[in-house]
Amino acid sequence: MKFENEFGFKEDIYDYVGTTDNQILHALSGITYPDPKYKMLRRNALCYSFEYVYEGEGEIQENKEIHKVSAGDFFILHPNCYHHYHADPNNPWKKIFLMIDGGIALPAVMLKQYNTDSITYFPQLCDPLMLEDIFELFKSNNSNISQKFETLLCSMIIKLAHLSKRTVSDFSSINTAKKFIDKKINAKLTLDEIAKYANISVSFLCREFKKTFGVTPYTYILNSKIEFAKTMLLETDITVQVISERFSFSDVAHFSKAFSKIVGMPPTAFREMYGGNKGGAL
Repeated sequence: MKFENEFGFKEDIYDYVGTTDNQILHALSGITYPDPKYKMLRRNALCYSFEYVYEGEGEIQENKEIHKVSAGDFFILHPNCYHHYHADPNNPWKKIFLMIDGGIALPAVMLKQYNTDSITYFPQLCDPLMLEDIFELFKSNNSNISQKFETLLCSMIIKLAHLSKRTVSDFSSINTAKKFIDKKINAKLTLDEIAKYANISVSFLCREFKKTFGVTPYTYILNSKIEFAKTMLLETDITVQVISERFSFSDVAHFSKAFSKIVGMPPTAFREMYGGNKGGAL
């Protein structure tokens, strides 16, 4: 249920209470909604907090370690540490979280076993892992959910460990590929050129680019070209013909078709509707 918590922030929070037969006695799962004033400070945290950012941005601090986080990022705040985290006031985050008593052995043992016990920040996983399943489990308020919860938690840590290896090495290569695309956005790029520049295979590029940024390289390139084209249509009187050539479309028809599919109208109509008197001829 959505409510305003003790700090004045709107969240959906569901409680889990185990028994003495369970490894985990108490946990909370919730969704935090965008609020520019969102801020949390725990000088000596008593719990683990597993969190995934759906949208927006923020900053997290655990002891002296500080990270800027944004949509697609996952992070873990550990017990017996100083925690200070807050939403970006101009682009506040929406996130999902799971909090578990720091005195419980299960998460500590699993994190250590899979070498993630000292990692706080997991950039661009683009996957909330099992947090949504756990949230729905708590929300159902069914009896006998303890075993399923513990299984989901273990699965989440195992998957997190697997994906964390990608964020350390593979993310660097994929980020290199993205920077190359951004730099050459006017050119007619091929997947072979991009993969060669980043020193990776085409199959790896396509698979990991989508994992990291949520879209294929082709879709990212096309969307970026159209965004730049929109700016030129609104802010200059450069003709549609020249804009299509500048972004290496095969011809005006190809550019107009791609533009219409993404924006919902042809470039000339877009300019007439939003660009005032700056329209140019084909």
